[in-house]
Amino acid sequence: MTSPLRKPSFIINEASLDLVSDLGITHRDTFEQSLFVEVKANSLVSPALKIEHSIIRKSDLSLSELKKIQLTEVIIEDTDISNSQWFEGSLGKVIFKKCRMTGIQLNEAFLEDVIFIECILDLAQFRFSHFKNVVFENCILRETDFQNSNLKGTIFKTCDLGKSRLVNVNLQDADLRGSQLTSLIVTMNDFKGAIINSEQLMTITYDIAEGLGLQIKDE
Repeated sequence: MTSPLRKPSFIINEASLDLVSDLGITHRDTFEQSLFVEVKANSLVSPALKIEHSIIRKSDLSLSELKKIQLTEVIIEDTDISNSQWFEGSLGKVIFKKCRMTGIQLNEAFLEDVIFIECILDLAQFRFSHFKNVVFENCILRETDFQNSNLKGTIFKTCDLGKSRLVNVNLQDADLRGSQLTSLIVTMNDFKGAIINSEQLMTITYDIAEGLGLQIKDE
């Protein structure tokens, strides 16, 4: 029996939102009840962007540098956020759906009540980040770096975590059942308290043995 997926705890009435054609960060760094559709904001730089109760759809935020970005009650759909730097970001009640997030850097970030659905997160970085009530569903997380992060209670449902770095993480009560866990970079203690199924156990055992430098020979 897998853990029940957490449903969004907020509702946005799209009809009540104000349509915004661009982020206009030069003159404004706070947006509330806004609707961004097909906004071109690649390579955007802002030290204090704050977006609340809004929707971002089919937009381009790739290569953006948004240190300490604050997102609260935000839905982001079909948007390119690849290779962006969102260091020390604060994300609360956020839904990412079908977003391209290859190489995004969310190091030293705080994520609470965040859901990633069908997102591409290969080569992403979440180093030294804190996760609370976070769900990854049907996401590609290959070679993603979670080193030194607190992933307690995080749900990974049907995700590909192949070659991900899970060194010095807290996986207590994290549910990884149904996800691919091949060739992980882990140590013996990294999976303490995690929830896996019997099929995954053998895969993880080999990864831990390799990390210890053990030589496995059948003859």
